[in-house]
Amino acid sequence: SPQGHFVPAEPVLRSTAKPLVVESPNQQELLKGLTKMVRQLRKEGCKTVAVLTRTAAAAASTHAELAKALSASVQLITDLAEDYAADISVMPVHLAKGLEFDGVVIADCSADVYQLTEADIKLLYVACTRAMHRLVVLYSETPSPILQSIKPDTYELVKS
Repeated sequence: SPQGHFVPAEPVLRSTAKPLVVESPNQQELLKGLTKMVRQLRKEGCKTVAVLTRTAAAAASTHAELAKALSASVQLITDLAEDYAADISVMPVHLAKGLEFDGVVIADCSADVYQLTEADIKLLYVACTRAMHRLVVLYSETPSPILQSIKPDTYELVKS
């Protein structure tokens, strides 16, 4: 019978660990932490890693820093029409909508980057839901009020 050819779908766990929130004392340490976390996700087996930023300008500067620091290919995505072929992609959050990655790093979730507005809440929701396995959120000095409103037992906090 034709039904004998179908293989039942395997359930896929979308997340294998609690999200990691990394606190940095300043912007310079945040960039070091970002590089370290991207390396860590690749080492953990994440084939595709997206580094998501609030704006296109932040994506460009973050890409420049990562491209210098990492030996792997890092692609800056500036337009939805681009094919992303690199293992590590850097893009503004709004371009990540509808895409999925093994690991996602939210490059800067500081209070001055994401305010408590409906637009920023939606952007962070999109950013957080792009991760299939690992989610890392970085901030320097003061976390976004959106991040502050999340129950601390739902993520792991580390200081860089």
